Amino acid sequence: MHELEIDVRNIGSSCTQHPIIVLANKLAESKNSARELKIYFKARDIPPQVLKLYLLRHGFEVKELNQLDSESFYAKAVKVGE
Repeated sequence: MHELEIDVRNIGSSCTQHPIIVLANKLAESKNSARELKIYFKARDIPPQVLKLYLLRHGFEVKELNQLDSESFYAKAVKVGE
């Protein structure tokens, strides 16, 4: 099982480096080889419900969602049907 870890908490401020854009690029780079995702993000950048819906559209289901501190979250998602 190929696992992909993505941390979009501390990235640049340009529009091409928005956390959702970085996440989209990382998913595209994995070329569907990832079966499990570990994502670290800030809720102000990507609300948890938005992340769940976004990942579901890409074939992943969030199985674990934890708040790390006042701003940061950790999500673990698996490929649907695996």
